[in-house]
Amino acid sequence: MLAALCHCVLTVSVAATKRSEYFAPLVLITLFAIVYVAPIGFRPLVSPDEVRYGEVAREMLVSGDWVSPRFNGVRYFEKPILGHWINALSLAAFGENEFAVRFPAALATGLTALIIFALTRRFVSGSSATWAAAIFLTTALVGAVGTFAVLDPFLSLCTTAAVAAWYLALHEPAVAKRARYLVACGVACGAAFLVKGFIGWAVPALAAGGYLVVRRQWRSLATLSWVPILVAILVAAPWAILIHEREPDFWNYFFWVEHVKRFAGDNAQHSRPFWFYIATLPGLAWPWTLAWPAGFLGLRSVLRRDSFLVFVLMWALLPLAFFSLAHGKLLTYILPCFPAFAILLAAGLEQHVSRSPQRVMRGATLALAGILALELAAILVAQAGGVGRPLYGASESLKATALCVLLGVGVCSSVVAFRSARSVTRLMALAIGGVAFILPLQVLLPERVLDVTAPTVAVARHAPSAETVVVADASRFGTVAWTLKRDDIYVVSSGEIGYGLSYPEARFRELTGRMLAALIETAGARADILIVCKPATVAAIGAMLPARAMRFQDGSTVFVEIPRAK
Repeated sequence: MLAALCHCVLTVSVAATKRSEYFAPLVLITLFAIVYVAPIGFRPLVSPDEVRYGEVAREMLVSGDWVSPRFNGVRYFEKPILGHWINALSLAAFGENEFAVRFPAALATGLTALIIFALTRRFVSGSSATWAAAIFLTTALVGAVGTFAVLDPFLSLCTTAAVAAWYLALHEPAVAKRARYLVACGVACGAAFLVKGFIGWAVPALAAGGYLVVRRQWRSLATLSWVPILVAILVAAPWAILIHEREPDFWNYFFWVEHVKRFAGDNAQHSRPFWFYIATLPGLAWPWTLAWPAGFLGLRSVLRRDSFLVFVLMWALLPLAFFSLAHGKLLTYILPCFPAFAILLAAGLEQHVSRSPQRVMRGATLALAGILALELAAILVAQAGGVGRPLYGASESLKATALCVLLGVGVCSSVVAFRSARSVTRLMALAIGGVAFILPLQVLLPERVLDVTAPTVAVARHAPSAETVVVADASRFGTVAWTLKRDDIYVVSSGEIGYGLSYPEARFRELTGRMLAALIETAGARADILIVCKPATVAAIGAMLPARAMRFQDGSTVFVEIPRAK
């Protein structure tokens, strides 16, 4: 029955595609709404990333300070200002909740897909445009990051807009229109800088410069660069000057620590080997990795004579190489390369399915069916107590059932696509496989995973009174600040706010050495004290806790209540 339903859905979709040119955009909008908008308010915020960006934006709204970002009440200079502005505006519009914190990242992902669609439609074809956007929206990394409150989707949107505007300017004969595209490119580059700093200029510069060098268009290197550079500087300058006047050390810290040391330092944060991104790319591109062979075969026949695809190839590979050279690496850093990957794959698949036998794509759908079936079988066996610990607890049967149904739909659609003669059906099956990966991250995560990744629920259950003095460690202070809506949390380990705590007026907030014992003695005489931390921290501070302290654990979070001394 499930297979028959999948067959009907795929058949109707293919028929509708033939009947109306408006069907494809409607499907993309529906896909975006279902995967990126509807579910983002259900999952609690993940620590430390999501609570960090939510809390920085909340404190910006409360303080009215739109120049100098603060986190837990102290200076937080790891990123520039634009992402915090966008998040703060979302909180102002939708309230201080999970949906508001994640919506800007989701919206940025949707707008990036729109640019991909428009650019590909102009320079490749309408069908490639549809599939480029669909591939982008159903790729594992894009879906995971686009429904997660971090700044990378903003950066990806800005760099995609900059690259698209620059290429349009390069091929625009009308002087006035070309100037407008170059200004748009500069605005996007300025916005990229205000999101993540100088790295926002690397992707457009590498894509544009690499393409012009390959095409030997040396003159264009000068004529098409000065307008975007000037506009980008003008866009970034007002805030850059304001923050320098207010915080003279900002640019020293931001440039040397957050750029130079992170990129080239021997002790760079998140240090990884050169091949890290190459090794993880197949997983990050799931499930479209399965279509790479067909896409490569299709691209091979057109790449040399298609200047647009050569440009997109530069856009994909040169930033990837640049990020691989950096000592510090996170999976999210290469998100700006994925719009180019999606365009290349869509163009290659269009060529392949129109000229070649379908053996390669049939193999891709068969492999997808097998992998999803194995995943489904593993979950069923684990839930039945056959192997290891069940993924879901006894009270989570609805989640377990929903996940199994979603995987079952993916298996059946892949089988239908394998048996079908239509190439569109196979592409749709791969997109469904992507949805089957992304949606569970939003609404079907097991409670034991949320206990570790999202301690906001535990903190909310044990929220103290406003008069209670609250202490947390580096792993929990952001969660506590966001959940309790407070910016006065003491910390027993500074973590990512170490720089902000180095200022004289904030040093008392970091309880080093015997300072925790001193705080308990002084503040404990007038108020209750609550310590929120991970289990390892309790072992480290145990000797400083008084006999009246009461400890209990909720999930992965330990709470130490110290009643006011009588």
